[in-house]
Amino acid sequence: MFRRIAFASAIALGSLCFATTARADLSETIEFGATVEFQCEFTNTVNGVLGFDAFPATVLSSQQGDGLPGSTYLLCNGDADLLKEAGQESGPPLASPVDFIVDVDPDGVEAGENTKLTVNLDVDNNGTIIEPGDYTFFVTLTAVPE
Repeated sequence: MFRRIAFASAIALGSLCFATTARADLSETIEFGATVEFQCEFTNTVNGVLGFDAFPATVLSSQQGDGLPGSTYLLCNGDADLLKEAGQESGPPLASPVDFIVDVDPDGVEAGENTKLTVNLDVDNNGTIIEPGDYTFFVTLTAVPE
């Protein structure tokens, strides 16, 4: 019986002398991923007006006569270049081919800067007189990553 009491006392004493400490032998890393896609926003768009300064007109231009450039603001989350497309939406048919000359200033934007783009359009009817009528032309700007 003495042995049992001595053994139990030794275990109890050992427990007091060597207190259990918490050990962080295991750890786990939790990762967070994100995909941020290239995004842009056009705002405050103002349509342009085409004019002419010769009679009879063979060219319509936002830079001639009563013409006015169009404009828009562009904000992107990355540096961007601009793709430009122009065409005729309505009005009497023009010569074939018609030259659409688009000038955008500036022709790209830097990330995070809300940049005003000034857009000029020339419609060159290749020496053919432009008939009377109401015409609508368009310029489509597409922002692409630089």
